[in-house]
Parts: sequence; C-alpha cells; structure tokens
Amino acid sequence: MNCREQENPGPPGRGIFYYRGAARVLLQRYKFDGIKSLSGILAEEILRDLTAEEKQALIVPVPSGRKSRRRNGWGHMEQVTARLRDQGLAVCPQLLVRSAGKEQKKLNRKAREANSRSVFHYTGKKTCQSIVLLDDIRTTGASIRAASAAIEGGGSRVMVWIVFAID
Repeated sequence: MNCREQENPGPPGRGIFYYRGAARVLLQRYKFDGIKSLSGILAEEILRDLTAEEKQALIVPVPSGRKSRRRNGWGHMEQVTARLRDQGLAVCPQLLVRSAGKEQKKLNRKAREANSRSVFHYTGKKTCQSIVLLDDIRTTGASIRAASAAIEGGGSRVMVWIVFAID
C-alpha cells in the first residue's frame, strides 16, 4: 500500500528512507528474520538524521503489538531505542503502551485509523514538552497519529515523529 501522497495531519515528521531497495531489505531482515544485530544500523541512521535539538528530546518508540511481540519474541523498536540510549540519548520505551488490536499491516487505511484510535496509552506521571516519536515504517500514518494523540492527551508534546522508512 503506497500512502506517501496522502495528507498526514498531526505533528510534523519525516522518514529517513523510502521503503524500497536496501532500506526495505534491511527492515524485513531485522523485523521478520529476527536479525537483532541490525538494530545498530537502524539506530546509526536515526542518530545521523536527528537534529541537535532532537538529540536533547526524549526518544519514545511506538510499541509493538502483543501479537507481533509474541510471534517474534521481542519488540523491534525497543531494541533500536536501547541502541540510542547506549549512544547517550534520553529514551523512555515504557512511556507508551499498546493494548490489543489488529495488526496494522493487514488493514486498509480506514481500518487502520479505527484500529489505532484506542490502542495506545500514555503512562507518564510527568509531562514532557519535547518528545521524538520513533517508528520503523509509516504507511498511512495511523499508528503515529494515534500514538501522538495518546502522548498529547497525557499533557506531553510530540515535537516530531521519525520513521526509518516511508511506504
């Protein structure tokens, strides 16, 4: 599904690559083949892309769904976030939690929006005015919008979202 040209209301954001060629192969090998060592490459690319201001913000990954975590045995964006923490960035992978919902990749745009609406929950006790929301891929933007809404509903602010690839 190619949703690059669709309108994407919500906080500003960007993708580092398009979901093609080497970027697509890298993400597939990482997520679906479980080659966890590739998290370092993703973290390096994200780190290179962050502005000086974004490096001072709190990095929060969009959490994996329960089904995906159970099937794969790990949360792929949490692994990338851990690598960013190792580089000295402030990260908080537990700030957002994800409740049960259908897997986004199997849904069309309208179904993704409906599915995402109540899936994310903000767990923060304090507010933070500078959050960088991190995800692997953006197709329709539904997950990013829903995760941003949960964070902002908790009184914090997403300054920008960044994904490794845009489809």
